Amino acid sequence: MKVKEGRINPPIGSTSSVPDFAVSAPYDGNGVVFIHHGSALGVQKRPSQVIRDSDVSPGRPLPTFGFSISGGQDLDFNQYPDLLIGAYKASTAVYIRARPVVHVKAYLKFAPGTEYVDLDAKTCEDKSVEGTCVTLQLCVEYEGVGVANSIVLQTEYELDARKQKNPRLFFYDRQDLRSRSEPMALRRKEEQCRNITTYLKSSLRDKLTPIAATVNFQLFEKGRHCIDGLCPVLGPAGQLEDAIVIKKNCGPDNTCVPDLRVSHVLKEQTFLLGSGKNIEIDVTVANMGEDAYEAVAYLTLPPGVSFIKVERASDSADLPISCTPDRRTNILNCEIANPLPEYKQAERLQKQIEFELSVNSTNTELAGREDDNYGTIVIPIRVKTELLLSGTMEPETVTYNRSNFLTEGHEHETQIGPQIIHRYFIENKGPSTITEAEAIILWPSYAFSEDEPLLYLMEQPHTEGEGACQRVPNVNPMKIRLTTPTERRRALEGKNSFMTSPHQNLIPEEDEEDQKDTGRRLTRSADAQDTEQRNMNLEDYEREASDCGKSKNCTVIRCTAGPLRAGDRFAIALRSRLWINTLSQLSYGRMPLPSIPSAKELEKSLLLYLSELVSSLLLYLNWSHLCCST
Repeated sequence: MKVKEGRINPPIGSTSSVPDFAVSAPYDGNGVVFIHHGSALGVQKRPSQVIRDSDVSPGRPLPTFGFSISGGQDLDFNQYPDLLIGAYKASTAVYIRARPVVHVKAYLKFAPGTEYVDLDAKTCEDKSVEGTCVTLQLCVEYEGVGVANSIVLQTEYELDARKQKNPRLFFYDRQDLRSRSEPMALRRKEEQCRNITTYLKSSLRDKLTPIAATVNFQLFEKGRHCIDGLCPVLGPAGQLEDAIVIKKNCGPDNTCVPDLRVSHVLKEQTFLLGSGKNIEIDVTVANMGEDAYEAVAYLTLPPGVSFIKVERASDSADLPISCTPDRRTNILNCEIANPLPEYKQAERLQKQIEFELSVNSTNTELAGREDDNYGTIVIPIRVKTELLLSGTMEPETVTYNRSNFLTEGHEHETQIGPQIIHRYFIENKGPSTITEAEAIILWPSYAFSEDEPLLYLMEQPHTEGEGACQRVPNVNPMKIRLTTPTERRRALEGKNSFMTSPHQNLIPEEDEEDQKDTGRRLTRSADAQDTEQRNMNLEDYEREASDCGKSKNCTVIRCTAGPLRAGDRFAIALRSRLWINTLSQLSYGRMPLPSIPSAKELEKSLLLYLSELVSSLLLYLNWSHLCCST
């Protein structure tokens, strides 16, 4: 403690071989005095008493309190030296009488022979009690100068004092209590002993930490021991403590050194996403050393994985195992038999995918033997999905009368040429989930230059289902007036209308037979480790899209579909007008525009040519965004 201008004063008395003294600080506020007792071990660092001017003169400040101190004289003849404290600025001296001191001598011990407690021994009088009883003995006497011939001490007991949670020791007559306070009547210099029966539960987990009992003392009803107006104080008795330990199967030193090992076996070497199956892992925890106490196996669960249940193997049925998931840290804590005996093992079955596995106990293994306490479980993830891509064009065959359209000065879209709507459908047949797939469409906007539009996009792509398209930059660049919203909606709700919900069939049933020639089913099976190989196959497609983006004749349309679970569908619709004036310059008359004239698989990616005009219309499914999902 720091004070302002403190000073050490001459000794003020002595109750031991080392005298008591006072430290005063008259300029710290109004002044303060610290009393330090001497003892056989020297001067106590902490003051036994702190006296301020407000303690002796309430309501009347005494500035410079403690400037002068005089002690060592028994002014009231009670065999204790008294104290005078001066405050010169207040022209005041304060007379403080010393109070008698009660010195307590006591010891606290568990009954002899109970240094090690055997939990299997039923020592309670009531043999039906599942536990062990231990006797705790407290013996106390007191003495002191000028104290009464009899006093009452308040004894305060606390059992298993070193553990604030989950106590193991209780009072036998009150098996739900671990602490209590009771009075103890004493006569001067006469020892009195008291036996307390305590109860130790047999089904406890912590068997390593010593079980301690403590007792503290206070004067009971301090006013009843006063003599001539002075009430005694209790000397520095300190806290009494004794402890016992639980007997273990660890040799004569009662110290166990375990040797834990953990291993695992996968029932299935790979896991098929979307299969709905559980994955079982046989985890074996073995102890090749002495008993392991509070052994716990930890399993780190990957994101999205949940614990289901634990089952013991038949050869470890006698060993209790309890697993509890911590949802905050996503770690599964499995408490194993306590103790896990030497040369014993416990097994459990757990549904998971990837884990970090470890095991430890509260008693430490020998250095260098911890390497086999850890393990990493890696289950390769196999992704398999059947993806159906299909497309249509309305109308399937374009016929027109050139006199119905203008060659220049277009103000309304109906003056350009016939309307053409392309629809593309992406359906995931499962069983795995595709988190994200990118569809790239290369659209022939112009024939040779920006002055010669070909398939003129009238509005932004329309989509339904899980997904979206990026904004296309050159949609209706000439700002030609569109048809009414009702007419545009009717056009999009034509023969091959969008689904009304994400799970409705995108291709109408009456057209499925017709679509067999234009839509091709593609089954894909890939391991999670194939990502690098798949990404190499994307270079050709990215180069083609890049070339299209650099050309003024071509428009790149990028759409992202997903997540697509098994059975989900995503649809894209592009509404355009065939620019008749440009078509007439190309010497086309009646010209079929098939939606998907060909489709092929190119190293597990899909390339669909949708038109054979000047620039190919291409739909490409980018599998680089394929991700694993349970």
